[in-house]
Amino acid sequence: MKFEEFTIGQEHHESHLVTQEEINAFAQVSGDQNPLHIDPDFASKSIFGRPIAHGVFGLSLISAALGMRFPGFGTIYMSQEAKFMKPIFIGETVDVSLTIKSLEPEKKRMVLSTRVLKEDGEAAIDGEAKVQYNPDLFVTR
Repeated sequence: MKFEEFTIGQEHHESHLVTQEEINAFAQVSGDQNPLHIDPDFASKSIFGRPIAHGVFGLSLISAALGMRFPGFGTIYMSQEAKFMKPIFIGETVDVSLTIKSLEPEKKRMVLSTRVLKEDGEAAIDGEAKVQYNPDLFVTR
């Protein structure tokens, strides 16, 4: 898609089922081995009552959506502001929601509202990202 085809208010939604296996892998890769994420017995005694995903795991879902699907190939992630509102539980299906708030055509940049919504519709993560989108800068082989 060309930058000029994007419009303010344009939205993208995708769902993702959070599994214990991917949280374990994320813990391994990130080095964050907090038992709240990977030990169901420990997490059962916490205020959450069960394991939760890393907050940054939720941000990684936003990053994947931006870089791979909307805007997609050609996206450079420039900044992200985020508030962690509610926990994301293992086994929960979340909705990653992106909405274009502003466009800067001369620099091919856009600001998007970024949200991860829980199954009940409440925001787990609420934020804003700034990206540059120019697939012509990338060379494919």
